Amino acid sequence: MGASGLRESPDGRVLASYTLDQLLPFDEIWEVPITASSRWWGSNALFFFRQGQKQFAFVTERGTIGVFELATGRRLPLSSALKMAVRQEALQITRKEVRHPNPFCRTRAALLLGTLGDRSDIPALKALLHDSTSSCRVIMSYWRQPQKRFEVQLAAGKALARLLGAEAVPLLDAKLPGANRYMTLEWIELLKKTGAAYRLKSLQSVGFRLVTVRVRFGNGVRRGLVGRVSGVGLPAKD
Repeated sequence: MGASGLRESPDGRVLASYTLDQLLPFDEIWEVPITASSRWWGSNALFFFRQGQKQFAFVTERGTIGVFELATGRRLPLSSALKMAVRQEALQITRKEVRHPNPFCRTRAALLLGTLGDRSDIPALKALLHDSTSSCRVIMSYWRQPQKRFEVQLAAGKALARLLGAEAVPLLDAKLPGANRYMTLEWIELLKKTGAAYRLKSLQSVGFRLVTVRVRFGNGVRRGLVGRVSGVGLPAKD
């Protein structure tokens, strides 16, 4: 792996260099998105200066914390006290970003609130479940129209699933009525991760609706949707 982090002095000298396996645990590296040119390990992570800009810290979406001394580039040992202090500072910054006009900042804020794990942020995350900003449109060959993806809503849903577990099921289940085809599949995937989705009777009607759609749009859609629906514990009925 090439250098993933560099610390430079005011005069431009390299003080320290870190590879990715020095910054993140292996199981987190395994999930880092990769493109032809980059490893996006900092995607949705928070980076900030602390201690009067004497230190630099990061908190990743998975919860890994790193703190560096700017004068030397040295990564500081993460004591319980330092970890708690960085976590509290990250919470303060992230809570402000929940109301940021940029939807990508709100997305990151929602994901990090789920990671930082303070249940007092649950009301803010519930509000983000209704964020109306569409981040992009998903185009699939078997859908006649592009489907909107609501990234902020999904981030809030992931955070609530992480914070509440099975208790998040009613909140996520309430998103299914009226969701477009793409978002319906995304909500079902999140419900599966709570470990309690199979208990929901309300998913039965969603399953039948999806199966009806896949018949209308051909065999390719039929196979794809039956697999996703069956994975939630729904009967794949015609």
